[in-house]
Amino acid sequence: MTAWADYGYYSGTYGGTLTEAEYARASLPAAALLEDWTGCAAPAGAAADRMRRAACALADALAEEERPRLLSASNDGVSETYAADGRSRTRRLWEAASLYLGGTGLLSAWVL
Repeated sequence: MTAWADYGYYSGTYGGTLTEAEYARASLPAAALLEDWTGCAAPAGAAADRMRRAACALADALAEEERPRLLSASNDGVSETYAADGRSRTRRLWEAASLYLGGTGLLSAWVL
């Protein structure tokens, strides 16, 4: 299995902001999810570009999991509060992919 999009595509065409090392860590799990959710479909033409964009969005979502969002912090009492949006991990990742694959017939609804 290889990543659907290389770092050049991710940072240039897609406009992603992860470092190359962060993208390298997240791109293979993103590819694995896409292959699982699409049945290893290898689309051509415009659908292939949508698949690459979905892989980039998934890589962003996976990398975000490694960086919890700090909502508040205090110094003396050493208190920190992190954000949680209430969605399941699968739901969050599926929504990232469906932004680009929705309506293509490539993304299986059974994932949710």
